[in-house]
Amino acid sequence: MNSPVAIYQNQSSEKHKTNYLKVKLEGLGLNRNAIGARVFVHQPGQMQLLQQMPNRGFESSVDLNMVFGLGDSPRIDSLIVIWPDDKMQTLRQPKANQMLTLRWADANQIWKPYVSKQVPIFQDNTAASGLNYLHKESPFVDYNRDALLKQQLSTQGPALATGDVNGDGLDDVYFGSASGQSSHLFIQQAGGGRFADKTPVSMKQDTTLEAVDAVFFDADGDKDLDLYVLSGSNEFSAEAEELLDRLYLNDGKGGFIRSETGLPNLKASGSCVAAADFDQDGDIDLFVGSRMIPGQYGRNPASYLLTNDGTGNFKNYTKRFLADVDQLGMVTAATWADLDGDKYPELIVAGDWEPIRVFENKRGKLTQNPDFAIKDALGIR
Repeated sequence: MNSPVAIYQNQSSEKHKTNYLKVKLEGLGLNRNAIGARVFVHQPGQMQLLQQMPNRGFESSVDLNMVFGLGDSPRIDSLIVIWPDDKMQTLRQPKANQMLTLRWADANQIWKPYVSKQVPIFQDNTAASGLNYLHKESPFVDYNRDALLKQQLSTQGPALATGDVNGDGLDDVYFGSASGQSSHLFIQQAGGGRFADKTPVSMKQDTTLEAVDAVFFDADGDKDLDLYVLSGSNEFSAEAEELLDRLYLNDGKGGFIRSETGLPNLKASGSCVAAADFDQDGDIDLFVGSRMIPGQYGRNPASYLLTNDGTGNFKNYTKRFLADVDQLGMVTAATWADLDGDKYPELIVAGDWEPIRVFENKRGKLTQNPDFAIKDALGIR
């Protein structure tokens, strides 16, 4: 693509002769070139696989004869071909440095996938668990309005979060719903891994919003887990009330009430939320990433850094602590991690058509450092 034609000269010589095997496939009926067939060549200590897929781009193809480079050793232990209809053929110790013709009509074996006889570590316990949640998407079709989208961006849920919300030492599960449905909170019961639907009224009432991500964390410093639910979707307008996020405060027993004053009035189609005490002041703060502006995919949306005052009230101090927020682009995922061991976690962000960005945390100030991830991977300080 946009490159000059290149010609490569074969530098091998008689003094250093290498070995090869060419394979020609004769298929069946209309698939006479056996498109989709797989050929395995086994040599001592190594195996090669080629699949008959000659297309290499728009109206482009390559030679239908497969070529296996065998290096210095001409020895082939076996050759196995698995045809597109799962018929199989095995040749023992075929000779190297030849053109070998394989015919579908000569195959007399049937390939079957390997099934391990080991007892699986995990067993499906869905029916007995009581987690009888079924996610249902809203009927909105993105392409009816935005015909050139690469995918439907109104179907990014459901959200999932786990945590011990009632202090019994067992993890509980929150499922966030699509617009038009109710979210659900399942409380784990003692013994046996069963769950009971204990969805609070406050969550059942919020059916117009679409939950795309959620996180349990202690927002108000009372030692129990509160819940932040991120709203988003492409089906609403850019300033719709349905894009407001939600903060549910826990009473310590798994009962939740929606906070009416804890969050700033920010309307954005969110994609991810990550919680951490980024400024090391003893409370948990939030990074809220956005992937798109509804109806305007391709334009960079606003992402936010919400700082906690320790009582569950969050302020939008993004520019104060994350000056390069405008460079984030269309965020799809984010996490916090202390990459340099100074106890101040760095912010790592990924997005559509964006590189992975690392924001170095200098005592609560987040600054983009393009070399930081590379230095950390190499152990450079």
